[in-house]
Amino acid sequence: MLNQVVEWIAQRERGVVAAALGLIIVLAWAFLLAGARMDMSDMSGMRHAGPEGGARFVIVFVMWAVMMRHLAAPHPGSFRD
Repeated sequence: MLNQVVEWIAQRERGVVAAALGLIIVLAWAFLLAGARMDMSDMSGMRHAGPEGGARFVIVFVMWAVMMRHLAAPHPGSFRD
């Protein structure tokens, strides 16, 4: 019986992985939309700090570009002989 279940899963591996990934995505969005258990009522008086408009876009873009560069760069431990 167990052998048949393992064979069934192995034959439909892509579908099983896609379904699991879809479930994780749905659960993550549900958690986020539920407010991630944060009480936002205390933040109503907070003023937005920092630059606005184009300057904010440039800062966020540079931050993203640096992050992407460092995530894609080879790490020192990956060049082992």
